Amino acid sequence: MNENSDSLQQAAQYQQLVEQYEALNDRIQTMLDNVGGDTRKFAPEEFQQYRQIARQRDEIFNEVRVLQQQWMDEDTRTLGEEAPL
Repeated sequence: MNENSDSLQQAAQYQQLVEQYEALNDRIQTMLDNVGGDTRKFAPEEFQQYRQIARQRDEIFNEVRVLQQQWMDEDTRTLGEEAPL
């Protein structure tokens, strides 16, 4: 695969992760809205579901950050190659 294909694939992966994050975040917000923002009002099963969704959202956020860091590292390397010392 060439560099352009890799970049397109990474961008598509990034977009997919962001959409997943937003969907999970919306679910969490809806759950919180239903209890006035007070997680103590969740039934035990609801609280377990809330925590599971929050963990999934956090894992996706970490994947997004890894991709962002990779892009920053690539940009730094590219700039370093172009700029003479």
